[in-house]
Amino acid sequence: MTPMVFALVFASAAIHVGWNALGKRSEDKVGFALATLLVSTTLLIPLYLARRLLAPGPWTGTSLVCVAVSGLFEALYFTLLFSAYHHVDLSVAYPLSRGVAPVFALVAGGLLMGDWLTLPEGTSVAVVLAGVAAVSCSAFHRDASGKTGLGVLFAVATGAMIAGYHVVDRQAMRQTAKPDFYEFLFVKHLWIVLFLVLLVFLRGNGVRRRVLGEWRRSPGTVVAVGVMTPLAYFLILVALTRGTAAHVSAGRNLGIVLSTLVGKLALGERVRPSRWLGVAAIILGILALVVLSAR
Repeated sequence: MTPMVFALVFASAAIHVGWNALGKRSEDKVGFALATLLVSTTLLIPLYLARRLLAPGPWTGTSLVCVAVSGLFEALYFTLLFSAYHHVDLSVAYPLSRGVAPVFALVAGGLLMGDWLTLPEGTSVAVVLAGVAAVSCSAFHRDASGKTGLGVLFAVATGAMIAGYHVVDRQAMRQTAKPDFYEFLFVKHLWIVLFLVLLVFLRGNGVRRRVLGEWRRSPGTVVAVGVMTPLAYFLILVALTRGTAAHVSAGRNLGIVLSTLVGKLALGERVRPSRWLGVAAIILGILALVVLSAR
């Protein structure tokens, strides 16, 4: 992981933690996700049209398949993540989903694209995962809801979806004729919205009612998150052109560090010593990836 990739991932993680903190207060979380994505997609329309008119990027058959599959993975990510939040605390679901993603990304990226890590890099990722495990165990100690089993299953599945869209996006961005970042992001948002609408419809819940309900409750928050979501992932798309899926996925665990600091300093949450050890391990592992790539 080069210093540039680290900077991109860090900025993305900070924005990601910010919109998760805002989204945590929503009542209907899937409705909130869909409302914010509608805002994001609407805001991206002028940028997409400008790029197509002034500097259109190439769209190959591979790119079109990748953007649709990536959109499906991310729609499932939103659904599974918010399902996990119904069963376990944010401090359980967030580190677990982010922590297991590099494992899935490493295996998938290696098998599909040959993005295997060297032994030192693999050791660094293992240190990151050990830190994630320490953070997660600390969170489990505080959770007494009795619903952790299903919540953990949803969180792990969420991690698989994160790895899925990272690997697919990496495949799209490593082509010789790769699509334009902005165009890819816009088309991907169209697919995410389409798949989320379909998922909500299949559940038998009114799509329009759920979206309008969250908009009426907090329009300012919906707009803010609608801006932050594509910005955070645009930075990841840029990072994926400069680093492997496993590097980027591991680096995004900086969000666990930032969420822990926000919880302690801004929200007054109690953070156990084992969690601080986990945070230190995550930082150490990610810094090791940066140093190894700079050599």
